[in-house]
Amino acid sequence: MGKEKKVAVITGGATIQGKDVALRLANDGYAIAVLDSDTVLGQEVANSVNGIYVEFDVAKFNDAPLAMSKVVEQLGSINTMVNCAQVCPTGASEDITVSDWDKAMDTNLKGMFFAIMAAVPFMKKNQDGGNIINISSMRGRQATGDHLLFSASKAAVSAMSRELATDLWRYGIKCNTVAPWDVIAKDDPRMKDAGFASEQIGYLLTDRTIEPKDVSEVVSFLASDAAYCINAFEVPIDAGANFLREKPVESSYKK
Repeated sequence: MGKEKKVAVITGGATIQGKDVALRLANDGYAIAVLDSDTVLGQEVANSVNGIYVEFDVAKFNDAPLAMSKVVEQLGSINTMVNCAQVCPTGASEDITVSDWDKAMDTNLKGMFFAIMAAVPFMKKNQDGGNIINISSMRGRQATGDHLLFSASKAAVSAMSRELATDLWRYGIKCNTVAPWDVIAKDDPRMKDAGFASEQIGYLLTDRTIEPKDVSEVVSFLASDAAYCINAFEVPIDAGANFLREKPVESSYKK
């Protein structure tokens, strides 16, 4: 691990998706900085990629500048930033409280924005700019019920990312989003239920669920020189789910 490598910062790096992105980008030759509020899992992920761990809760906006400074202090720069930190609340819209709203938006949207803003001053110093890749969701485009907070925050992430791409390209910094449908790890305990597995795959135009590696491969591509002319774009990773009809909504008003 040295300052001669390009550096990738991963917020939410202790999550299943964050860990997979860390492994993929480390394989690409990046020095990895894992940022997460989970100190145990965060350090484990960092150790697995010979990277560094920085304790950071994205919902604590004022801590973002210090977190990014620690990364640069130890690794020398920030070249790519992948924002995986998120919460995924579900439930009926009429049950949402102010606290629920704030928690979802503070983590999924506001926290992401201020983490990016804390990284940008360092990315501006790079001769070749940098890459910001935000994990959004196809639920930001498609309503399925009982996901209002998650869907609204992810739709906002997609819009924010396009604006950031427009604003930051003057510094050579690109911003794209990756929008997966439901990502289910191969070892997810729910997949042992044949009914659950069949139902999940039934809505996809593929023979398996979407896995973390499917997202990480696209992140790797967007961070590479091969994607130089891709900016302000959202890559859907949904195996055709956006073309298929979701479950019918049950209602006493339906005859």
